[in-house]
Amino acid sequence: MGVMFQFFEYDIHYNDHLWRILPLEAQRLSTLGISAVWLPPAYKGATGTRDVGYGPYDLYDLGEFDQKGTIPTKYGSRQEYLHAIEVCHHFNISVYPDIVLNHKMGSDDVNLVEAVKVDSQNRLSTIGKKKEILAATQFNFYNRNNQYSSFKWTADHFTGVDYDLKRHQRGIYLLNNKEWSKRVDDEFYNYDYLMGSNIDHNYPDVREELVRWGRWYTETTHLDGFRLDAIKHIDYEFYKEWLYLIRDHQDLFAVGEYWSGEVERLLRYLENVDYSMSLFDVPLHYRFYEASRHPDTYDLRYLFKDTLVETLPEFAVTFVDNHDTQRGQGLSSFVHRWFKPFAYALILLRYQGYPCIFYGDFYGLKKGNFKGIQEILEKLLLVRRDFANGEQHEYITSEQYAFSREGGVAVIMNIRNQGYQRMYVGRHFNGREFCDIFSLNHTRIDEQGYGDFICHKKTLAVYVVK
Repeated sequence: MGVMFQFFEYDIHYNDHLWRILPLEAQRLSTLGISAVWLPPAYKGATGTRDVGYGPYDLYDLGEFDQKGTIPTKYGSRQEYLHAIEVCHHFNISVYPDIVLNHKMGSDDVNLVEAVKVDSQNRLSTIGKKKEILAATQFNFYNRNNQYSSFKWTADHFTGVDYDLKRHQRGIYLLNNKEWSKRVDDEFYNYDYLMGSNIDHNYPDVREELVRWGRWYTETTHLDGFRLDAIKHIDYEFYKEWLYLIRDHQDLFAVGEYWSGEVERLLRYLENVDYSMSLFDVPLHYRFYEASRHPDTYDLRYLFKDTLVETLPEFAVTFVDNHDTQRGQGLSSFVHRWFKPFAYALILLRYQGYPCIFYGDFYGLKKGNFKGIQEILEKLLLVRRDFANGEQHEYITSEQYAFSREGGVAVIMNIRNQGYQRMYVGRHFNGREFCDIFSLNHTRIDEQGYGDFICHKKTLAVYVVK
């Protein structure tokens, strides 16, 4: 299994020209062993060049039409986007665009519809009687002028909105005798509604249009897979069917964002979609976050307990942080800097899971004065590429995590004290020297295949055969 790279962070600016940067970085990333990039949503968002992509307006506008006050998106033009994908493919890097099919935002007009307000804490409970509201549910895409698709979105294609323009009142409104899907996460009793104009995935015209768009997008961009946003809010039968129809005998990878720290929910979702996608290991992210916050008390023996990579590693995409967990975002849970090398060593150098590196951890973040750990990550990636293979042996205590791979690497980290561990690396290394890539420490392997490995207090040591 290769390594995925999330090639964006939340605060990237329009003037950063992300689609131009990617081709310049592709060769270096490939050399480091990056096999795939997860790219941000590439279509026109409701706020134009300020839209990260999670306020989807027109899925067919990849930076080609004058809509929302701009032709390019936040990341660049359609031509630049397609060129970036071509360059990635040239360097054997697969491309997984982020897609958001849960909702739409930035409507062109409004519809007068009947709706009933629901309790935000219990979406199955209504408040008051039905009344007419003005809903932002009419999407005409005038400036695209029916190119690629003539489909127009109306109130029929949505189940709910969060604003009544007639009275200028906020709230969650259930539209037109619609009902929330029952096949979604049960937080707030039903978590179908998230934001914007909530797409009705059970409406036949909607399903047909989203399949038509998916096929167009796949053929247009020559993508290799998808990152699927907000899947806990979407009827799981939709994505199970959609992926089957889009793949159509193509080998397209898919990873879904089901944001829950409870592994049981992830396992249940995978079963419901017939294991048609992988999922991000959110429980593991939270374990890393807690360990980084409480080094004096955290017990490393439980670091992987009840995580997806422990339970079902072949469907786990492991990560340390992403654009949603960086400080200031809705899911803010940014792993403390001191622990990031530990966490990345665990997801990159152990064999379980499909690891994903965050742009902000590599290049740094525009806000918050976080400079990234690029040099450390480059070293870990090269170790993964050259040595992290073969049988794995683990040695774990409450404060120390150590493991070795018989391809020629031994890793030791201690979150409270200086660490020591005698580890087996293989008889074939008898007499060979292993050196720590971060220090001058070294050890010689005995005839039984064991070496004595140390790390300094609160430090990561990664020994590779000399």
